[in-house]
Amino acid sequence: MPIDEALDKIEGSEKEESPKKKKKSEAKSADLNEQLLIDAQKCLGEWLVDDYFSTEVKEYKSIIPFLKNAAPYLLKILPGKPSQSSNFSREFLQSVWLTTKLSAELWNFCLNRMNDYLAQTDILSNKTEKEIDVRKEAKECFPEMLLIEKVILKQTTFTKDIVIHPYLIPMAMSPEYRPLIAMTILDSISKKIIKSSDDRSQMFNAATDVIKYAPSLDQIADNAKKYKITELRKIVQELSSALEDYKQKWAWG
Repeated sequence: MPIDEALDKIEGSEKEESPKKKKKSEAKSADLNEQLLIDAQKCLGEWLVDDYFSTEVKEYKSIIPFLKNAAPYLLKILPGKPSQSSNFSREFLQSVWLTTKLSAELWNFCLNRMNDYLAQTDILSNKTEKEIDVRKEAKECFPEMLLIEKVILKQTTFTKDIVIHPYLIPMAMSPEYRPLIAMTILDSISKKIIKSSDDRSQMFNAATDVIKYAPSLDQIADNAKKYKITELRKIVQELSSALEDYKQKWAWG
């Protein structure tokens, strides 16, 4: 079923629900605002293809559709705990993994964006499923997954400095809370509140250089208003958790 029809069906069913249940359903629907999903997918997908995995896609072009359409919500890019030797050398670890769980609605959205014909096939999740085991389903649905596991899902070690980009922040968040922060960062870049260039961060500054790209509550509210998103507390909590993870794992000392 196309994502438009699926969302229409959800909206139609809400009319028959109790006010309390309806309010809860509307909040969930707001989190998965389709235009927000599309906009965030576009900016994150282009960054993953043109920048973060630019070396890999030059050699393996067959993975571009996955990176551009599915990876913005199926992948997580996380900081790793660095090791520290007696001579004070420093290592940064950065890991790319498949997310473990994803709502069926968001899973179907990713597949539909890859190729809208998939909406007419049995590749899309059954309507009765609420949550997808991404690692299991990805192996069953993507023939290119073995290649992705080889060249994309990996842990990289940096021994001197590391390229820092603002989109590392939303990519460290849970996928369902990622879109609004991605668009807020894009808005901040366009307004020159933060810069979009990939600066190389030296070992002592890495955690700070990630955290400085975090959008303020005021900036988040401005973009939430644009997409009519009112449930912000969990999004902000997820953002704070991602930033804390960078602070704990990349901070010196």
